[in-house]
Amino acid sequence: MPLAFAQAAFSVCAAAAWAQAAKGPDIYPPWLFEHSTFIHNLDELNSFVGGCADAGISCFVRWISSNGCECCRRQAPAWNQVVRAFAGNPQVAFGDIDTQDGGSDDAFTMRYFTNRTSAKGVQCPRSTRQLLCEEYSAREVVQYCVETISGQHLCQVDGGGTCSDAEASYLQKWKPKDGAAIVAELARLERILAAQGQTTKAAASLVTRLGILRQLAASLRGGEARDEL
Repeated sequence: MPLAFAQAAFSVCAAAAWAQAAKGPDIYPPWLFEHSTFIHNLDELNSFVGGCADAGISCFVRWISSNGCECCRRQAPAWNQVVRAFAGNPQVAFGDIDTQDGGSDDAFTMRYFTNRTSAKGVQCPRSTRQLLCEEYSAREVVQYCVETISGQHLCQVDGGGTCSDAEASYLQKWKPKDGAAIVAELARLERILAAQGQTTKAAASLVTRLGILRQLAASLRGGEARDEL
């Protein structure tokens, strides 16, 4: 979706979005706006992004064309689950924009903003060549974007946080391995990710493993730094 939004594209109000949501599957479940900021216009977007930058936190914004966008509906559960999972984390914020312009099924984007990005933000990294909203229909892919950009992990290799069954199993397998094996496997999986040749299902599994391996590699580097002191 283009980022050169005209002010008219933001003429939506929260009441209109709720009315649209009532007509079909919930893009916006009742609890969502307890944890995500509904952004009505360009001024509110700039204020939201500026506030994130001033606070030094990472913010993530989902744009959809309308509640009638079928691809957006398929994507919505993944976004909503991740928003809820990070609720209460002061280093991460979420925003939602529904332009209500009746755009096509690919009229979806998810961008992040930090104090290192421009005011336009940056699209979350791609892991497949499928439609963006198809790729981000996998909760793991949305979670991976949030964790990679913010550095905040739901499943923490030091034993903190909350791990899915897949994360816990992979962590149990790889935590005892030596540093060289971890670094080699991390490099192998990063090459696969960069090629963007996998399906969304395969990408979900891949980024789950990458999230664990990157933390393990970082903990190894931290241990080496402490040993040098």
